[in-house]
Amino acid sequence: MTDIQIQGNDTKRYTNVNFVGIEAVGPNLIDASDMEFFHFDAWTPNMSTVRVKLVDFGADENFAGGDDSEHEIVYENAFTNAWVSYMIPMSDFVGLSAQNNLAQLIFSGLPAGEGALYIDNVYFSKDPVAVTEEEAASFKMFPNPAATELTIQADFDLEQVVIYDVFGKVVLRSQQLSNISIELLPKGNYVVIATGNEVSISRKLVKK
Repeated sequence: MTDIQIQGNDTKRYTNVNFVGIEAVGPNLIDASDMEFFHFDAWTPNMSTVRVKLVDFGADENFAGGDDSEHEIVYENAFTNAWVSYMIPMSDFVGLSAQNNLAQLIFSGLPAGEGALYIDNVYFSKDPVAVTEEEAASFKMFPNPAATELTIQADFDLEQVVIYDVFGKVVLRSQQLSNISIELLPKGNYVVIATGNEVSISRKLVKK
């Protein structure tokens, strides 16, 4: 592991990746009990699969104490030579019986022991919706379900639209709000997050 900077941004560079990541034990255990998302950005030149695992040490705060729990999420056919943002609902880590004593954030993948992986912007967060009732009422996204295009309207300033798939992976990013082309997205469920001027609001989208 090497700490590097990319355009002035602190980044972790892992090479010959087997199992790598962060261990927070003792007073550094992470209480994410009221968090709803786990986020990280990743870039790889040669890994076909990227995996992330969260491990909770349980109430005794020790490994192998009998109350540990963990869950790993696997992303096959990983994008190479491009930064990918992963916004993963904590509910997707179904094997975690608790998340108030998280001790390990583990990254791995294929080919084991050979790949390179750059990691940035690792954090837990709550629901990104942080708006007033008036703002929420003025926000419109249509049509929904949608087949080819999506339009967003609001009575407050929005600057960017990001669409995530069910795995928390960014599949579309746009700075326009009307006639957003979604024709190339596979059919399924998505989360749309529109942001601007310290406002962030999300809606579920069905692509038909």
